[in-house]
Amino acid sequence: MTFTQIIEKYDLKQKSRRREIVEIKQYMCYVMRKKGYEYQEIAKLVDNTVKPVFNACRKIQSFIDQKDFRTMEIIKKYHKEFNDANEYK
Repeated sequence: MTFTQIIEKYDLKQKSRRREIVEIKQYMCYVMRKKGYEYQEIAKLVDNTVKPVFNACRKIQSFIDQKDFRTMEIIKKYHKEFNDANEYK
């Protein structure tokens, strides 16, 4: 599965404040950044600007460092799917 397919599957291009959507989008941005994608590439893919993508990556890393329960649950649920994605075109 590609990142584009993941975005479509979870409707991550939408401008949403629903916690579940926001957290999935933040984690996907984090995974993409860890895979070496530039902030600009990620931002374009999720119809956002660079700053929210940067903040999402920083926030997820902080929650991982703190072993935040909710973040750990998201990682358990989406880790395999997001980490197996290898391209977005």
